[in-house]
Amino acid sequence: MTNSRLTDIEIHLMHHDKAIQELNDEVIRQQRLLDDLIAEVALVREQLQGMALATTGTDEESPPPHY
Repeated sequence: MTNSRLTDIEIHLMHHDKAIQELNDEVIRQQRLLDDLIAEVALVREQLQGMALATTGTDEESPPPHY
């Protein structure tokens, strides 16, 4: 194998390594974003459940004013 061909293969490999690292960094970024969104949805769900309980609990406990 000639020295020039070996150099070309090494350059090609370096480009692949760089591309793989960039893809990995993007996957990590997207996973962090997904984790944040999942946590936010869970928080909103808890808030909505709390509002629903407060609304249904208030209606059932207090009779209407005409009673």
